Amino acid sequence: MALGIDRLRQLGGARRVVAITDGNLARPASLRGASLPVEVITVGDAVDNAAIVRVDVRSGSAVVGASGAGGERSEQREEVQAFLVVANFGAQPRDVYVTMRQDNASDVLGSRRVLVKPGERLPVVLTFRPSPGDYRKGLVFELSPRDAMPLDDVAYGRVPAGDKLPVFLASAGKGQGSDAQGAQPGEPSGGSVWIERALASDPMTSVTSGALADLLGKPGLDPDTFVVIDGACPPDPPGGDLLIVNPPPGRCAGTLVGPTLERPTLTSWDTADPRLRFLTLDGVNLRVASALEPEAATQELIRAQEGTIATDISTASRTGTLLGFDVGESDWPLKASFVLFVRNLLEQARAHRAHGITGPARTGEPLRVSVPATARDLQGIGPAGERLEVAQRAGVAVIAETPRAGFYRLAWQGPQAGSVVVPANLTSVAESDLTPRPLLAEGGGEVAVSSAAGQPDAHVEWTWLLALAALGFVLFDVWYFTRVPRPLRGHDSPAA
Repeated sequence: MALGIDRLRQLGGARRVVAITDGNLARPASLRGASLPVEVITVGDAVDNAAIVRVDVRSGSAVVGASGAGGERSEQREEVQAFLVVANFGAQPRDVYVTMRQDNASDVLGSRRVLVKPGERLPVVLTFRPSPGDYRKGLVFELSPRDAMPLDDVAYGRVPAGDKLPVFLASAGKGQGSDAQGAQPGEPSGGSVWIERALASDPMTSVTSGALADLLGKPGLDPDTFVVIDGACPPDPPGGDLLIVNPPPGRCAGTLVGPTLERPTLTSWDTADPRLRFLTLDGVNLRVASALEPEAATQELIRAQEGTIATDISTASRTGTLLGFDVGESDWPLKASFVLFVRNLLEQARAHRAHGITGPARTGEPLRVSVPATARDLQGIGPAGERLEVAQRAGVAVIAETPRAGFYRLAWQGPQAGSVVVPANLTSVAESDLTPRPLLAEGGGEVAVSSAAGQPDAHVEWTWLLALAALGFVLFDVWYFTRVPRPLRGHDSPAA
């Protein structure tokens, strides 16, 4: 509204702004203080509407069985938990069924019957136990019976990729249990043992250890695997979030690994970074470390008096952390802050795995999807099967527009070929609330509000009359040339 008024103010003559709306403005304040005459024409009728306005799907656990005299033991099993909010914007209570099913399947995985009072926003939880084949599949949530606005009676989600985060700990070579003399930069270190213990202390992780060659040549590695590399810095390693420990001298993910620092004294660390929250490095002593020179000062995570020893090497598609020292050559593993540091890294990787995208997928907004840096030949398919243009840069695939709700599918080729399903939802209270509101102009301004039903027709269509007349001429012409000739009478006969 402000843009239209500003454009018209530059023109001469009689000026006015005409706004056609359903009467439920998302921002009624746009009519306040209008400096030009504004004519608001309302269309449509008020209807009662119920909608799914929030959806969140997570992986949890449920206790199965109960210990008792019969000798039964309880155990925890993985469970998919879908959290929805159903809102009733109508004037009457709504008795609806909320159902959950997989995409392209008719079997109902979960269902609840709820009574939503007028103006109420009711939370609903649906659960089911997934199998490994269900991971990353699409989920469809529906309200039934449908109402006058069926678009917001459906929401979409995705089955999380399991309750345990896969972790791969790769060493540059054999001998993770290093000798007492310690490891030089670029060599497998004794710190791998401490890192493995800290990773395994999280019950929601599945840790695999191996050589670096096993990681780089591993087929079918989960793209969300948290990767820890000790003593090496390969370009574009597979997997998700990344931790590199004790890299060799040279360039490593944009950071220059420089000379060795003997007994560096820690002075500060970035307490605002999520990887270093809830911890302190006071009293941590290092025997040796490598000086790191990141591309920007904002990438420094841990600083010593002699130089930086830990940096941020994140990209658009993954979070990366570089430690320029062997944790086994320090007393850090003996302190609680080391376990907190590893847990923070795991929590970040778990959050990235749960979402799989860089932001919420909402209709009408660009869709950003994390893909491997080596991905090529990207193909995007929309909810109706239409092909979409996909732009790729720095490990992020972008679809410029998501015009409708549903599942958007991306597939790519390359060393880490794969595909992903991303749900896009309306889930908007402002869009689903069809309750009419009074349109008042406060603070001055000339605003006239009228209904479209009372407006005269600006154009009367007469084409159908012309078409009917043309059809009459065609029929007459056909009749005239195909009529049966009259027989000749005596006085009409030609003279001999």
